[in-house]
Amino acid sequence: MTTHPPIVSLPQIIWRRTPAAAEWQKSYERWAVNEVQRALAFGPKSPVQPDVVGLLPYRPDLLPRIGPGILEHEQLRALVQAEPACGLALVIAFFEETAASLVRFIEGSGECVYHLLKWAEETGRTLREPESIFRGTLIADSYWGFQHAKRTRNASLVTDILAWAADERHNYSAAAAYFLFNHPQEPIAPYRDVLLANPFYAYLALPRLSLRGFAVAPEDIGPAPKWACHFAWSPFSTRQDEFIARTSSDPAWTVELAATLGWLTQPHKLAQVGETIARAANGHALQRPAMRFLLDLKQAPAAA
Repeated sequence: MTTHPPIVSLPQIIWRRTPAAAEWQKSYERWAVNEVQRALAFGPKSPVQPDVVGLLPYRPDLLPRIGPGILEHEQLRALVQAEPACGLALVIAFFEETAASLVRFIEGSGECVYHLLKWAEETGRTLREPESIFRGTLIADSYWGFQHAKRTRNASLVTDILAWAADERHNYSAAAAYFLFNHPQEPIAPYRDVLLANPFYAYLALPRLSLRGFAVAPEDIGPAPKWACHFAWSPFSTRQDEFIARTSSDPAWTVELAATLGWLTQPHKLAQVGETIARAANGHALQRPAMRFLLDLKQAPAAA
């Protein structure tokens, strides 16, 4: 049976450690960390290279190498506060120093709340906020709420999610998706717009609802390379070639898609991927590492 690929939060392939790539990747990461540390040394208003600012949302794992001092820098503090995954990386690495100021910026992301609560339980850390503070996020971001309920065997959370889905199915994508999952006789047409309002839940719903006529077109998700990538590699999508084209503005997601489609092992396709990134992603923060990654594959095709 054809399967629906899982959701990938951040692209990973471009950072895959191969013998050919390991040294330049380490060097690139050191450069990024050193650039941040240089900016910190020059004061809270000193400029940070745009490629570094653009890299950090893709690589929150680099933040523990920088330290909580990043929050003293105005531009970088704003970045961390705007990117829940970056805030989570700092809280986990420097809990005492950052939890009080950063957890509130994580509260709105079901994925980050899930991982924060899981980490706190596994490490024995005590959060200042009780789990009830995060309950609303876990209900509204229902996929992660169900994951948390499954992990903790929290039956009452499941009950609350399903009740919320029934009440809010015309207002929130997650509610519409889970309500339709549990009510197969319900017509989909009245829920189409609300499902499409959030590509995450539209993608999650696609395999179960496509047989009932639910479809997602490239124009439905807007200029979102991450979700274009997901819909491009799903066999439940229509117009897959158009989703592929919408991925091209982001080098990391272009590489992720190419790997999933098996293009990185085909020399002519590999060359096309490089041409696409050079043309469509010009000026993107990840263009340079993506092109270097592809160059390594061309020089050592067996490693792909």
